[in-house]
Amino acid sequence: MSQSDARFCHLVITPFNLPSSHSSDRAGNRVGDEAWMAHRMELFRAFTFPAMQAQSCQNFIWLVRFREESRHTHADVIAEWSRFPNFRAIYGSAIFDDIKQIVPPDCRYLITTRIDNDDAFHCRAVERIQQEFSQQEFSFINFKLGYCLREGLATRTESMSSPFLSLVERYEPTTLQTVLCAQHGEVIKRYPVVQIADDRYWLQVIHQRNIANDFNGNLCSVTELNAGFGIPGVHVVLRELQDQYDRAAAAAASGDMTGYLEQLWQLALRLPDDPHTIHALRTVLQSAGNRAYAIRLFANLLTQAPLNPLLHEALTALIAADDGAPSAEAFRRP
Repeated sequence: MSQSDARFCHLVITPFNLPSSHSSDRAGNRVGDEAWMAHRMELFRAFTFPAMQAQSCQNFIWLVRFREESRHTHADVIAEWSRFPNFRAIYGSAIFDDIKQIVPPDCRYLITTRIDNDDAFHCRAVERIQQEFSQQEFSFINFKLGYCLREGLATRTESMSSPFLSLVERYEPTTLQTVLCAQHGEVIKRYPVVQIADDRYWLQVIHQRNIANDFNGNLCSVTELNAGFGIPGVHVVLRELQDQYDRAAAAAASGDMTGYLEQLWQLALRLPDDPHTIHALRTVLQSAGNRAYAIRLFANLLTQAPLNPLLHEALTALIAADDGAPSAEAFRRP
């Protein structure tokens, strides 16, 4: 399928390093400087870029927006990304002018989709958006369900007006709107929105240099991400998980109860649906000799964790469980 046809043209829009109203991120680091840019390029390579390359439907043009000076300061890396045929670097803030030059003259409808440069789409996201196309005059489409990922922890989450919105509109160059016509959180308040909820189509990466995003939702196993997001950033998380299994097994074999408890706890958070890990953790907690120590250890971890309410809920449930489990040495990799 070609990148456009007479029915519609589909543009995916990603702002990269455009001027921001925020001068610093939540950690106080400056937004837009070279350190920020290096960090975002790393996330882009690990998550956003490979996810777009992996789309089951390649009938789209991907507009990635840079500051004008990036044409020179980041020419090499942009040239590298431009080897992906769908990738189009555009510079400056006059995006409507660029769109008018890119959209074919016989285009009747325009679909625009937004995604940030540190997030990822499910491999069938573009295909699913286009399945909703029915020559709408003006209609927003939202992926309601997605995942959040932070430091190896994953949650299932949802949003009725997410940062992964699309807009279908009749293409009129003089009255062009695009998905950027409103802040994503305001769209649900101002317009009807078609909700897609048959799968989890996005992955929002929460990191130390976020400006506004929060880590929310219900903990789930990070292995869930592999099905629709088989990209380098997820592969790294899964390799770290395997390493954690190895560390837990080694600590158990050597009698290092402190190390064993710490690894079990981290595994339980990353795999909350895995019966082997939860069983082993309950085993240690229910052992008369370990219970008080384990509770003190986990209480200390709670004060350092980014998800205090969720961790507190998980800890309470685990401590309260009493299923007569066997000894801690029974722990083994599933």
